[in-house]
Formats: sequence, C-alpha cells, structure tokens
Amino acid sequence: MAFSPANLQTILKTSSAVTALIGATPRCYPLVLPDSPTLPAVTYNQVGKTVSRVARMDTERWQLDCWALSFAQSYALANAVEDCLKTYTGKINGIRIEDVRFINRISTYEAVTKYYRHMLEFRTVTI
Repeated sequence: MAFSPANLQTILKTSSAVTALIGATPRCYPLVLPDSPTLPAVTYNQVGKTVSRVARMDTERWQLDCWALSFAQSYALANAVEDCLKTYTGKINGIRIEDVRFINRISTYEAVTKYYRHMLEFRTVTI
C-alpha cells in the first residue's frame, strides 16, 4: 500500500516541536501555499515512486518545503520536521510505514514573495 499525504499530517501532529510552529491542525498543503498564507507552513509533493511486486513494498520520495518569513524560523521548522519524520516507523490507517529516511536539505529564498524555504527530501517504504 502506498504512503498517503494524509500520513504526513498525522505524523507531523505527533511532534510538539512541529505543532508549536505550524499549529495542532498543521498548516500543511499539497504542492503550493494558499494565497496570503499564515506562515510558517509546510508544502509537500511526491517526487518519485517505485513498486516492488515481489516484496509488496512501495518506495516513494517526498519533498517537504518549510516556509517562513525569516531564515531562522524556516530553519527551525525544517529541523522540527526532519526530527519528526526521520526514521519514523508505525501503522497509520492500515498502512504499515516500514521506514522514513531523510535524504537531503536545500535552503532557498523566494525573492517575489520574500519567503524563506528549506526543502527537505525523504524516502518512505510502506508495506
């Protein structure tokens, strides 16, 4: 079974460090921020997927972008998200999340919006 975007929000809600920054109902959006967003916030998208029919495992890559009005706040959110997700294992809604691995982090600045962003990439394995 595939990793669901809803699983991201479920996992992020378990972290007091994350919810302190983006709320108990996390400001976590697919692909793009809403117009005039409340920051900090997280956007996510799937950037890859493979399926092993023999092992019945799905491996996916996810990009999570941590947005804020300052570098320090974006960096703090990225640290909290990374700490929450890396090496996560568990079962959510019948989907066994065997592994979540941190892959990469890139810091950027969006000149048009004046938002700071830390892009995080993770690999998930579900059974």
